[in-house]
Amino acid sequence: MAKRTPKSQPQQVIAPIQLEVKPDTPAYYVNYIGVSHTPYDFSLSVARIPSPPTPEQIELAKNGKPIPIEATLQLIVPPLLVDGLLKALTDQKEKYARTLSQQVKNNELQHQHIKPLGSVH
Repeated sequence: MAKRTPKSQPQQVIAPIQLEVKPDTPAYYVNYIGVSHTPYDFSLSVARIPSPPTPEQIELAKNGKPIPIEATLQLIVPPLLVDGLLKALTDQKEKYARTLSQQVKNNELQHQHIKPLGSVH
């Protein structure tokens, strides 16, 4: 009987990714995100809700009807990325809160010498 040689397994390479955002990279301002899923992926549909609303949109809202807004972009994400996305968003939100808190403190220190008008000293 001939000796079987084991098939070689494909070698896995793990490498970090560094995104490069260039001046011509498309960017969209969005103020609404809808999230949905299928058995195979998660979808984030994003849009910019205009302000002020149009008269037609106001009328729909008064009548309790949904306001149709065309999605600007849809991101479709495999389930394996969702936990990492949640962690990254949570981490960035915490960093944002710390930065904002420090900015408020800096503004208070910078303006503590300014006295309100009409105050008596």
